[in-house]
Amino acid sequence: MNIETMCKKTVNLYRQYDAKRQFIWKDTEHLSSILVSLNIHLGQLAEVCGLDYTKIDGITDSSKELRLEKLVVVMQDFILLSTICNWTDKLSISEKETKRLTILPKDDKNQLNILYLSIENMLLKSFYEKDVIAFHHAWILFLKWGKTDLNFTENEIQVAFQKKIEKDLKLI
Repeated sequence: MNIETMCKKTVNLYRQYDAKRQFIWKDTEHLSSILVSLNIHLGQLAEVCGLDYTKIDGITDSSKELRLEKLVVVMQDFILLSTICNWTDKLSISEKETKRLTILPKDDKNQLNILYLSIENMLLKSFYEKDVIAFHHAWILFLKWGKTDLNFTENEIQVAFQKKIEKDLKLI
């Protein structure tokens, strides 16, 4: 995945969106708003992955396409958060790390619950303690979820990401 290009496209999209709305963010407001969005979207990804055990009114698992769509939304939120915190360098991982992610065993549902909670915990730690290492670990776990547990390739993610950007730009 070309993280640098993804960052530029995401930032460009949201700059256009804010300009259209003539919206000016206050520093802490922008950061907290993006973290809330990231938490909501991460929860939606968990839901479509079947991690909502209390859901009575229907099927919790969903199509691969919907899971990919939710994954890309979370990825955009991670990118926005990293941009605001000046942590975009923490989104890049080495080829060795990328390869390691793809050979890790898939987690079962209980392990996925713990993975999800770990990501949430690290994101909150990164927010409250300004902890860039916690942010980086949350990002790595998120990539592990997408690449290993959901079995998406970098190309699938990149293509879905580009489609979402193009679709969102048309809505602005």
